[in-house]
Amino acid sequence: MKRALIVLAVIALVASAGDMISGGSDLTKFTGYGTFRWTSYGIEGANPENQFSDFIWMAWLPKINDSVDFCFSAAHTTTSSDINIDFDQMYLNMKVTDCLSLRGGQFKVPFGYAYTRSGGSMLFADRSFMLVSTEDPDPDSPPGTMINDFFTYGGRDIGAMLTVEFAPVTVDLMLSNGTGNNAAADTSINKQFTARLAVEPTEWLTIGGSMAMIGQPEMGDDESVSSNGMDFFAVANYPVTPTGTLNFVGEYMMLDVPVNDIEGVELHNGARMSVMAGYDMQLDGDVIMAIQPAVRYDSVDPITGWEEEGGEEPEDNLSAIDFCVGIDLFSNLNTLQIGARNYGFENSDIDGYTDIYANWRMNF
Repeated sequence: MKRALIVLAVIALVASAGDMISGGSDLTKFTGYGTFRWTSYGIEGANPENQFSDFIWMAWLPKINDSVDFCFSAAHTTTSSDINIDFDQMYLNMKVTDCLSLRGGQFKVPFGYAYTRSGGSMLFADRSFMLVSTEDPDPDSPPGTMINDFFTYGGRDIGAMLTVEFAPVTVDLMLSNGTGNNAAADTSINKQFTARLAVEPTEWLTIGGSMAMIGQPEMGDDESVSSNGMDFFAVANYPVTPTGTLNFVGEYMMLDVPVNDIEGVELHNGARMSVMAGYDMQLDGDVIMAIQPAVRYDSVDPITGWEEEGGEEPEDNLSAIDFCVGIDLFSNLNTLQIGARNYGFENSDIDGYTDIYANWRMNF
């Protein structure tokens, strides 16, 4: 797959050399956003109790010609204890016709609206809690909660995607290595086919769904494995008044257990849900340009397993309620977000808690 993508890129660059020389290219386009954040952690015994952090995501989007463009993006995160740089996406786009395009490289799988949406457009400092990775904390217990429920089907991957657009319908079809979020390609692991259909019946409403199918070949004495993930979403930005917009996002996800049946173990598929409502009030001020209150409820029913004899289904459902008020200062590109996230647990032995934050986001 990597060799094919390299060959594709070389062919595109050679074919477009004439346009580049004649001035048909644009190699100077950049986009991204940066956040600077203070967080107070509400969990008992938190260490540290408070923390400053920053996150910067930037993409270079050189246009080779009218038919070919490229993307290279990276994210930088700094906390009081760690500095991390992640080169998260690198892909080539080829516009075959006005309705047909081809993408190859490493990029976001078209599964999970909460993950694929732009980080600079969110009404909260954090993405939906439905994207959380759950993990069994006890390695000696029965299968328990599987690891990385969402990222088994979504995240970033290496592959090729065909996009077909016939307004108001857009279809994405992607074949990828299926090795998960930013994992190295390994053709002996599994393959993934992902399809997403999105319909925009009006300017303010988008509804759609994705299906991800994973296939793992037979390895040694183990039988081959296949599993599916389904995701449905609706996004509305309804103009209530000339200066007020009602925002709504609803999403529901179903994730199959990505393993074969295990003797003596009861397996439980996962499900996730997110519902968000917000209101964008544009103001005519010199300093405060807009106010955007929003609330979001997320729930996670993780993939689990427990012993059939003598075992009980674990109480491991998770939930989160986010509250946030965004204030655009001086321009719509600079937003101060003051918010909180309350965590809830089905297990009565675990106490819920609330984190609060102040987050400054600058889009560019």
